[in-house]
Amino acid sequence: MKRHPRKETIDAIRKLTPMDDLLFANIYHENVAAMNELLRVCLGDESISVQKVLSHAYQPNLGSLEPEFDVLASDSTGRIFEVEVQKTRRRDLLKRASFYASLLQARAIKRGERNYNRIMPVYVVFITQGDYWHTGEDRVDICTHIEQTGLRVDDGRHLVFINGKAKGESGIARMMHDFKSCEAGEMVYTELRKSVDRLKNTEEGMEHMGGNYEQIMNRGKRRWTAEGMAKGMEEGMVKGMDEANRGTAIKMKADSLPPELIAKYTGLSTEEIARL
Repeated sequence: MKRHPRKETIDAIRKLTPMDDLLFANIYHENVAAMNELLRVCLGDESISVQKVLSHAYQPNLGSLEPEFDVLASDSTGRIFEVEVQKTRRRDLLKRASFYASLLQARAIKRGERNYNRIMPVYVVFITQGDYWHTGEDRVDICTHIEQTGLRVDDGRHLVFINGKAKGESGIARMMHDFKSCEAGEMVYTELRKSVDRLKNTEEGMEHMGGNYEQIMNRGKRRWTAEGMAKGMEEGMVKGMDEANRGTAIKMKADSLPPELIAKYTGLSTEEIARL
């Protein structure tokens, strides 16, 4: 039986733009045409021919952090593309991009392989809501170079930041216009417009989006509830321990034990003990 989204869910979905993770992931999941369009515009490379694309893909990394990528794609030459939308201005974005690129390179080579030239190029593309590097440029490429000569060297990692505030008639500026729009009819790029229209303006698309939205909200409520309970338990334990220590200090003080000794066994300061 079909489950229709609630009115408040529909209203929330109507307000989403491609800069919102939920809509972004649903636009590009298994959508080769839309991903080709996005990457060709953002990277300025018409030769990109995406073969596979997935959203919210986990990358196993035994013994350390296992990131969940927004959208992960590969093209006909074997190049790997990880694309994310970033609405918050986090200071760790460069290190995060570098970590993602290194992890994807490590997973792109087969076990036992010793020819590192076979590691395919990896592109990590962060679409930021603002001008993250304050350059005024539509795109910022972070590259490896030799310090003494300034010569750029290619280690196969390409870290790209797209300026969400790009304006004008460039391809990136027009794409960022679309990324800030919540209405499909306002969008310039064909595949992006078609995807948003399908997700927001068809019954099937709205049911799909509504299910994802409510699932995320319920997951968040469970996490917030669990965190609240854990915080309450922690605060209760701290308060209980504090009261127990005060009770012990009062009894020790009644037995005329020195404040220094009472402080040693209760953790209270001599000033606190004097006030008891």
